[in-house]
Amino acid sequence: MIDAAMSSFFASAQLSVSVSDIDGYVAKLTPGMSDEDIGKSLFTVLYRHEKKVKADISSISADAAANVTSQQQIDTLVQKVSDDAKRRLAEYTIKRHQIIQLAKSLLKYTDEERRSYHWERTLHEIICPMGKMLSNREYNDHNLWLVDDLLSYYSFFASDKAMSSFGVEGERKEPDLIFLNPYGFRREGTNDPVVIVEFKRPGDEQMSSDPVDQVLEYVEKLRSKTVRDQEGAVVSEIGDDTPFECIILCDLTEGAKRRFKRGLAHNPTPDGQGFYGFSPAHRASLRVLSYRKVFRDAELRNHSFFNRLGLLPEEVRSALKERTDVDRDVAAE
Repeated sequence: MIDAAMSSFFASAQLSVSVSDIDGYVAKLTPGMSDEDIGKSLFTVLYRHEKKVKADISSISADAAANVTSQQQIDTLVQKVSDDAKRRLAEYTIKRHQIIQLAKSLLKYTDEERRSYHWERTLHEIICPMGKMLSNREYNDHNLWLVDDLLSYYSFFASDKAMSSFGVEGERKEPDLIFLNPYGFRREGTNDPVVIVEFKRPGDEQMSSDPVDQVLEYVEKLRSKTVRDQEGAVVSEIGDDTPFECIILCDLTEGAKRRFKRGLAHNPTPDGQGFYGFSPAHRASLRVLSYRKVFRDAELRNHSFFNRLGLLPEEVRSALKERTDVDRDVAAE
């Protein structure tokens, strides 16, 4: 939820670039107006502002072609466009901050809720809607940046869809997330990695199944298969030497840690919030990440923007300070 401070910042950022006389605009708002009416009024102001900027750009282009453009006109328009870009960045940053806070709130559960798969499905939905096949053109339909920004650049990904729906005939198993054909184009003669993401239930102390075995089984079923999109077009030819990257998202309970330490992904990450490993037989790298690590790292990756808007949590500020101090000590040595 947007708190009062964020709402105030959001509104002032919009008004500051769209209305030259903010006091005059506020004076026109009547005391009886609802939040929805004020929102409609603000949307109208923003729409007219955007329309005027587009008209100014067209006018500048026409004047430039006729060699009658002044430097002052250009500078004024550049400033308008720059201010608009800052507003959009602020809106986008606030949205990312809200999503991270919402995701983190789902890690607070009672003992009874821990036995339910509700939180697992909810976290999955926040990161990427379930039961869909998507492309990188549908950027606003997911929050894959929470896990890894690079996942957004895969041209095809399926979320909780049976393998038979994208080319593995007769196979009803459903990887939570699978990504193919990175960066939006096919590169003949190369082996671009296939990424599989598996969600496990938050708070699952014993883990009803071994997630490493689970993702490696998906690898085995995908090996030497041709993957097709919704229209039947070939997305990827998975060969015997195609590499896989498998990411497991879970709560690192004591029971989960014991299981991972006995398996292929037994190497702990430096921060103690994950494990990694490799299966040579599957050409598959394995990453186990705790939900807390995923959401904390997402905050760290966005810390410059969050910090500028005063949205950075104290725990992240402390982590950044510790990292800076370590880097300074290493440099001194």
